[in-house]
Amino acid sequence: MRLRYHHKLVFSVLIVFFLIEVLVAIAQDQETLKIESAYGAEDARFPPYLSTLLGAAASTGNTYQVLTNGDQIFAPMVDAIANARRRVSFETYIYEKGSVGEQFTAALERAAQRGVQVNLVVDAMGSSRIPSEWTERLRRAGARVGLFGKPQWYTLEELNYRTHRKILVVDGRVAFTGGVGVGDHWLGHAQDQDHWRDTMVRIEGPLAGFLEGAFNENFAETAGQVTPAVDPEPESTPRHGCWSILGLPVTASTYASRPPPSTASVDR
Repeated sequence: MRLRYHHKLVFSVLIVFFLIEVLVAIAQDQETLKIESAYGAEDARFPPYLSTLLGAAASTGNTYQVLTNGDQIFAPMVDAIANARRRVSFETYIYEKGSVGEQFTAALERAAQRGVQVNLVVDAMGSSRIPSEWTERLRRAGARVGLFGKPQWYTLEELNYRTHRKILVVDGRVAFTGGVGVGDHWLGHAQDQDHWRDTMVRIEGPLAGFLEGAFNENFAETAGQVTPAVDPEPESTPRHGCWSILGLPVTASTYASRPPPSTASVDR
């Protein structure tokens, strides 16, 4: 009798895992887009062609510094947070316990304590091992912490809806982006199989503001009501200026819960 019960239990568990696998498979993108550029990257017509397709003008006046591996990456990022005066916007997929995580948590905590607006977004699955005491420390200091894509039993179709963005923007003028998260396996210089090789790019200039705009997209989805800020303050634009807003094919309920930022400024 007990053996029969055991078999039924195993069979039930297998069915549950099978259903979860089916739901995750359904959530995956089912098509591969095939796009061929009309112009090569060296063609003078390529920049305006790409700008038109993306609906965004090319950013100029930026400086770039390529940083390779933890030895070059972590110190400049932590230093940028330490020197923040107004705002820190940080989003990452992996944020886990270790010496690197403690460095970033302490730097963000100190920034919030001295009055800097600190906003952090971490992925619910990629950062599942972030210590709760760290997020509590940050919130007590005044930081806002958003958990992106927290799995719920009634939203299994969004189980694969993750943020793999790695964005740090300080005061709207200095930004870091690339492939590195907050974890000790990025320490060093990829000296062995336990230490990963990766790259980040330090950007200084107007492009940092565009990266912060990408951050605010997920920040609004995780932190409730937000008031996105830009720094430096934007110059006045004539009232007859216009923007082309790129929409996405979503359901009505999705649109209602995630309205475009432009609608938030409409006079009532």
